[in-house]
Amino acid sequence: VVAAVMRAVGSWNERAGGRVGKVRITMPVSLRMTGSREPMRNEISYAFLDRKPDECRDFHQLATSVAEASRWIVRTGVTAQFLDVLGIVGRRPWLLRLITRLPLCISTAVVSWVGDTSRRMKTGVQKSHGLQAPGGLVIRAMRAVPPLRPGTHVAIAAVTYGESLSLACLCSAGHDKRVAAAEFLKLVADELATLR
Repeated sequence: VVAAVMRAVGSWNERAGGRVGKVRITMPVSLRMTGSREPMRNEISYAFLDRKPDECRDFHQLATSVAEASRWIVRTGVTAQFLDVLGIVGRRPWLLRLITRLPLCISTAVVSWVGDTSRRMKTGVQKSHGLQAPGGLVIRAMRAVPPLRPGTHVAIAAVTYGESLSLACLCSAGHDKRVAAAEFLKLVADELATLR
C-alpha cells in the first residue's frame, strides 16, 4: 500500500502539472512487542520513508525496497528515537507549540496500517456470513482516517476485514475534498491492481 501511494502521488503530481519531486510517506509504527499482552495504551512512533521519482518507476522494486525498510524499522526499533526527541522538546512547551505550528511539510502522505480489525474485539462475537454481528448489528466495513497535518495532503488508512482490504482517504488537494479523495483512491487502486 505504501508503494502504491508513492506511485499515486507521482501520478497525481504529473496530472496536476506540478513538480514531481521526492515523495515522503509517514508511517505510524507500533512499538509493542509482538504477542505482548499489555494494558491498552498507545505505543506508537513514526517512520519516514523517502523515495526519489526514479526509485518509484518500477512498482515491484519499489514495493520490495519499502518492505525491506519496513522490516528493518520494526526489527531495530529505531523509531523510538523519534519519541526520545519529542520527550526532550516536550520539556519546553513553547518549543513544542512552535514546532507543531510551523508551516513545514514533514511528509507528502501518511499511511496507517490498522491491520485486521476483526481481531480488535476480544470477546466472542456472533457472525453473519463471515462478518461480525455484535448484538445482531452486522459490521460490513471499518473505515477511519487519521487527521491531516498542515502541509501533508493525503492520509490513507488500510484495514483488512472480512477477507478484504479497505482503504479510506482524506485528501486536501483540489477544490472538493471528497472528489479529490475518491480520485486519489482510484490512483492507489489502479496501482494495487497491477500486482495481480
